[in-house]
Amino acid sequence: MLCHIKNTMPSHGRTVRRGFTLIELLVVIAIIAILAAILFPVFSRAHAKARQATCMSNLRQIGLAATQYANDYNERFPPYQSVDYLVIPECSSSLALYTLGYLALLQPYSRNTQYSQCPDTKPLTSTSACHRRRFLELEGRIGYGMAWPTPGAEYIPTSPVANRNMLAIIEEPASHVGWMDAVPTGTSSRPLYDSYGIYMNHATTLFGANHYPPLGFTGTQPSAWHQAPEPRHIEMVNVTFCDGHTKALPMEKVYGVRCAPADQRVTTPLCRDLALDPNSPAYAELWRMWK
Repeated sequence: MLCHIKNTMPSHGRTVRRGFTLIELLVVIAIIAILAAILFPVFSRAHAKARQATCMSNLRQIGLAATQYANDYNERFPPYQSVDYLVIPECSSSLALYTLGYLALLQPYSRNTQYSQCPDTKPLTSTSACHRRRFLELEGRIGYGMAWPTPGAEYIPTSPVANRNMLAIIEEPASHVGWMDAVPTGTSSRPLYDSYGIYMNHATTLFGANHYPPLGFTGTQPSAWHQAPEPRHIEMVNVTFCDGHTKALPMEKVYGVRCAPADQRVTTPLCRDLALDPNSPAYAELWRMWK
């Protein structure tokens, strides 16, 4: 908008008015551009911090609900997922076998599925009524994973790993990871994420599965349905520990290394190929978090 200034020298009985010169306008525009360049990143980071805070609140609620669940079930956390026969009309009119994630088991303690959807995740893009019913309405499974195999292993009384979800076997609950930002990284899980925005229920250990005997794996890592921590909040992973407190940590503090495709800053190594040795002194702290 042009600003007109009165000239004090009369000309033929009329007041002379002049506008800003082109140079003056360019200076003003340049100043505005510089201020915008300075302030926009600040606003963007502030919005990112707000989303991170929302996510931390979500994870804190998950930890609280899981603790309440454990109090009601003999000090056992819910399994990361269980398999059961259900009737879900959107999927099938008859009884069918489905996996049911830990978030569905926590519904009696939370009574909503909004807190389990991270604001910085890819939304569910599948148009399938079955997918939307299962993953949004029954579970709200958008962006979080439960540490596997401890404490997320499914409780089967006859199983040799039946006690991995017991609070009593976790030596340091304040140091042991429980739930976190996670993204599919496996050979089978990643395509589902890329195509439909479907997440898994777990966060796979970074140590070879052979270090958790006996889990029934002949290899060192179950890579097909792998899901890894994701540093989606200003390059940080939000984590809730087994005692209920929540913290934002760098990828290396949670998983030892940056790995792809969970961490977009790197292309190697692949998260699903990680099989670190807990006997190495370099990974002693990480082993306390995941053992």
